[in-house]
Amino acid sequence: MIKRNKIISISVAVSFVLIVILFLSLKGKVLNKSIDVKFIKNGGENIISVEEIRNIVLHQYPNFVNMNADEINLSLLEIEIEKNPSVKDADVFKKFGGILSVEIEQRIPIVRVINNKNKSFYIDTEGSLMPISKIKSARVVVANGNIKKQYKNVCENIFADSVVNKTLIDIYKIVVAIQKDKFLTAQIEQIYVTNSKEYELVPMVGRHTVMLGDTFNLENKLVYLKYFYQNVLNKVGWNQYTYINIKFNGQIVCTKKE
Repeated sequence: MIKRNKIISISVAVSFVLIVILFLSLKGKVLNKSIDVKFIKNGGENIISVEEIRNIVLHQYPNFVNMNADEINLSLLEIEIEKNPSVKDADVFKKFGGILSVEIEQRIPIVRVINNKNKSFYIDTEGSLMPISKIKSARVVVANGNIKKQYKNVCENIFADSVVNKTLIDIYKIVVAIQKDKFLTAQIEQIYVTNSKEYELVPMVGRHTVMLGDTFNLENKLVYLKYFYQNVLNKVGWNQYTYINIKFNGQIVCTKKE
């Protein structure tokens, strides 16, 4: 009985060694089969296509499906994917069976900017610039007018140069302040930059323009605007005025339609 137990133990040990040897001999010889792209949901819509991400991988490794899994540099792929201005973070790793897994966290646009050359780009939640999506237009506030910024589809943050990007920073601050209030978020659909570098708000409801002025005392101005909407326009009608001027702190000056 003791001999038999020893034989079984030796057999198990030999089998284990053979499995290890087989594993080591096959390691690195697993052929790539496919690229699995997943988007981490972060509250926004998908504005990057799966095909865009796959093309980045295939650009680095044109013969991807004929290569061994260990020939793929995961860190390099993460760096290349994160060069896409619409990508906030990329995690690339290998899965069993020759599958390359790519998990993407996208940037979330909050405003679409249309410059004075009629070229469009987004600003995201962190102040980074993003190209317009090839697959879907984000449902966000539009900013246009006297905006000179020329965006070159690269990773760039507006706060990196506060002098050059002052107008974009002001637009960003206005949108962030509006988004703090659900009522104003639903009401304001456009920001217009005048030639004098002041800001006007265009609502979804009503045929008027809100003259915001500069961003000084911005949040107080928006408090007055919301109060005026809810306590005045709701009673007298949303089309009674052409302009609602909230440029001056603590004042609301309205111009009636002629």
